[in-house]
Amino acid sequence: MIYQERTLVPDLTVAENMFIGNWSLPGGEKRKNAKIVDWKTLNTEAEKVIKKLGFDFDVKRLVRDLGAHEQQLVEIARALAIGGEIIIMDEPTAALPRKDIENLFEIIRQLKKNGVTVIYVSHHLQEIFDITDRITVLKDGKKVGTFETSSIDEDQVIKLMVGKDLGQERKLTANVEQKNILLEVKDLTTKDNILKNISFSLAKNEVLGIAGLIGSGKEAVGRTLAGLKKIESGEIILEGKKILPKSPAYSINQGIGFLPSDRNLEGLVLGMSLRENVTLNILKKISKYLVINAPKEQSLVNGAVKDVNLVYSSIEQQADSLSGGNRQRLLIARNLCADSSILIFNEPTQGVDVGAREEIYDLIRNYAAFGKGVIIASSDLSELLKICNRIMVMSAGEITTTFNNDTLTEDRLLQELA
Repeated sequence: MIYQERTLVPDLTVAENMFIGNWSLPGGEKRKNAKIVDWKTLNTEAEKVIKKLGFDFDVKRLVRDLGAHEQQLVEIARALAIGGEIIIMDEPTAALPRKDIENLFEIIRQLKKNGVTVIYVSHHLQEIFDITDRITVLKDGKKVGTFETSSIDEDQVIKLMVGKDLGQERKLTANVEQKNILLEVKDLTTKDNILKNISFSLAKNEVLGIAGLIGSGKEAVGRTLAGLKKIESGEIILEGKKILPKSPAYSINQGIGFLPSDRNLEGLVLGMSLRENVTLNILKKISKYLVINAPKEQSLVNGAVKDVNLVYSSIEQQADSLSGGNRQRLLIARNLCADSSILIFNEPTQGVDVGAREEIYDLIRNYAAFGKGVIIASSDLSELLKICNRIMVMSAGEITTTFNNDTLTEDRLLQELA
């Protein structure tokens, strides 16, 4: 099975992760709970699987040194290395570039020819229609129906998933005047040189998108503003005041809220309650002499989770009990409580279903409407076109162009990214 959430061991190599629990003994024989590992055979077998998949990285590298998309490839390789008559893939293409998605689809087609059954779980409907023979639609934990893929279209599936017709997609196209500048970045370069002399501005009431391929630096913009990357040179001016994001705590205190692409690893504390997660950034504001004002905390949390339409049973339940969409809502609620003037999203709807995705878009639009600013880095071009006023395109750590999103099309964006 390929799990939606990463299950790799960071301090083991790619090969060790691929055959974990099934390591090789001398002679190439694989047995569970092996006491003596034949490293040569282990690495050779791993390399065979990697090459068969069309991937290209060293199986002796530690997983912690891999990028997000490379780790996703290891998850896929591990499932295929184990084999079996049935393989379940839960959101297998999350964080993957188009080239690797096509490689995966070719492998799935080959598995089908070899008699292997593949159960493919995804919120990306285009992928479902590209690769499947039949589609089963679930809603609220219940089966709505199973259909031959050729007998149903995308709009019908969406209606079955959300229980209503979403109608024509809303698109945020109105250009925001660049008079009331909230954030200005001038000639920003990071110490690791991932960002190189980038300059841009963000106005109040604006949603600014960032498009780019893997390695373009699009996610590094948010991480730098959030104090997660060291700055070599340049200026950052927030509401007329120069700032130097040197730590996440500093950026939070300046009113910058950051929602990372991996919300489970870097965003939420999954073992803590919803209440604790929401107020994590404002403990000083609701405490006196190190004692939390419980009634004040309760009031703030109740208001925030209501504003984001969080689905939950109790604010004392653990965050890991929530779905992907509700986990993202929980992070937004935290930033509402902190009254952040800027929200920065990296891949805001990754692993989120269609209905929840539309609600998150509405939350973003409403947030910007109250005089705030929003920056969104996303690999989903249709998402950027739907909710952004302007879209910057990045390549090799530089901004190549910026579009107003009034007449912009996905084809034009793709041309710029190519």
